[in-house]
Amino acid sequence: MKKIIIVFVLFCCAAAGYAQTAKKREPHWESNLSLGYIGYQSVLNPPAGFTDMTRHIAIVKSFWFYPFLPRILAVGFSFDYVIDDLPLAANIALNLPTKFIVPFVCAGAGASVSNSSLQHFGGGIKIRTGKSFGLIAEYRHYHVKKKTPDFGMGENNSYVRTQSNYFGLGIAYLY
Repeated sequence: MKKIIIVFVLFCCAAAGYAQTAKKREPHWESNLSLGYIGYQSVLNPPAGFTDMTRHIAIVKSFWFYPFLPRILAVGFSFDYVIDDLPLAANIALNLPTKFIVPFVCAGAGASVSNSSLQHFGGGIKIRTGKSFGLIAEYRHYHVKKKTPDFGMGENNSYVRTQSNYFGLGIAYLY
């Protein structure tokens, strides 16, 4: 997996050398919405009262900004509804700037108000079906650190770490 990411980064850097600067009307923002399936690996020796979710439907809504190179390097944030609360994650992505099929890799980290946190990496493809509209298929591997419930017994709060795989399909819109 690391070799694939390194080859992809080198290929994007080579493509960036041939990329033109952004034109005045070149879109700098992208919004993606994907709906998919997430499967958790089981927690070994869960604490008392912990309900282990093994799989469910998940939603990832992300916003991207292309600050320097048009459609290559993107920074953004996402709402990753992959656990039972809604964490906000900061992300970075590299896109291969082709015209119709755009492969990408991404990584990010985030947290929620309930003290859960997540980290992810992944990638996928975007298929441009119009000037600013397209379809997206993405995979993300999550590392989740979730706070266990206290149940009002005054115990010290503990955390459970899980890993999960997300695969989703959706839409991508440039503006």
